[in-house]
Amino acid sequence: MKILSIIFSLVFFASACTNTEEVAEKVKALIEKDKTSIETQFLGGGITVSYDKKGGFKSITSTSTSKVTSTLPSAVEEAYKIATLKARRQIAEFMDTEIQSERFTSSVSDSLQDSENTNENVESKNWNTIALKVKENITQKSSQLLKGTFVQSEKHDLEKKLVIVIVATGIDSVGTSKRLKKLMSQ
Repeated sequence: MKILSIIFSLVFFASACTNTEEVAEKVKALIEKDKTSIETQFLGGGITVSYDKKGGFKSITSTSTSKVTSTLPSAVEEAYKIATLKARRQIAEFMDTEIQSERFTSSVSDSLQDSENTNENVESKNWNTIALKVKENITQKSSQLLKGTFVQSEKHDLEKKLVIVIVATGIDSVGTSKRLKKLMSQ
């Protein structure tokens, strides 16, 4: 629990020190640069895993919702906190259980097969090998990935009295997390 509060503080500090337009431009540039990535969505948690065609892991995103239970001014912030914690918990549970399952490998293989419709010569053994590489990359970096989670977006739906939060983690966020940690320790 201490780690979550430290991460939250670091993310809050980083977001307070940056211009949102600059961040949006950087995200757009990364998206344009990363056209070759493949995404696999997993049901039961709003989890999406992104990776390249060589098995290099890119990111995991988790979507979560929470009801706004009252009309108090702090109710929306409480709902955001709850949804953020749920999304982070979903990522942790996904890394703990789903990554180890055979369903993960078959889902990644199926996504690779769908992305390779133009190249019919690639065998399913290749897809399984790449899926195992993705699995291995995530497993090796799991503790770092959990430390590097951040809120990618927040949305408040007034009609449904609901907040939607997307939490992400990936190779880039781990590096940013380490740099922030170094800056804070100086």
